[in-house]
Amino acid sequence: MTPLDSPALPAAVVAGRRATASSSLTSGLRLVALAIVGFAVAAWGMREVLRRTGLDDRNPLIVQAQVASAFKSTNLLFLGTSRVEQGINPDEFDRAMAARGHQIHSFNLGLAGASLIEVMILTRNYLEANPCCVRYVVLEPD
Repeated sequence: MTPLDSPALPAAVVAGRRATASSSLTSGLRLVALAIVGFAVAAWGMREVLRRTGLDDRNPLIVQAQVASAFKSTNLLFLGTSRVEQGINPDEFDRAMAARGHQIHSFNLGLAGASLIEVMILTRNYLEANPCCVRYVVLEPD
């Protein structure tokens, strides 16, 4: 015998408690279903954005090198992991070098989570696309 089936409780109270438990369960299931639908819609939306921009099936190393290739005046590359990506501001570096009389146009090719091999692939991709311009490379080998 469950506490709800106790003879001491009036039938109306028992029915009310069962209805409350049932509606709580229904509300919980609706919330879970809504969360699943929301996640599916968000995932589909992100997939569509990536597909339409052409980034869904492209290697981030190649994409990063192509972005860097748009800056033809680059003569110094910073290469490495997220430490380079987050820690070096090419604009600030270029200004500091200009104040010392050096004409440097740098580009930050740091890539979060990159291994040394990936950094070397990134370097090769960039230099193949821009064989003329880079005079200096600063490499963080991690």
